[in-house]
Amino acid sequence: MKHDPLTCIVCGAKIPFMPRAKALQKGAAATVKVDDGEERTYYRCIGRHSADEFLRAIGLKPRFVRASKAGC
Repeated sequence: MKHDPLTCIVCGAKIPFMPRAKALQKGAAATVKVDDGEERTYYRCIGRHSADEFLRAIGLKPRFVRASKAGC
């Protein structure tokens, strides 16, 4: 079975196929629930884009929390 390559949400580059669970484990994918919709999986290039770039590409703004309130 031949799979279509996935594309990076940030830059649009083709990402080699890997199972969803493996992509989530390696950091090449994230499952995001936006505004009471269904959860979607977004993919990105491993080690090429920061988490902030990834969130901006999806349309979410990174949330900043004080370390004292985050339990650190």
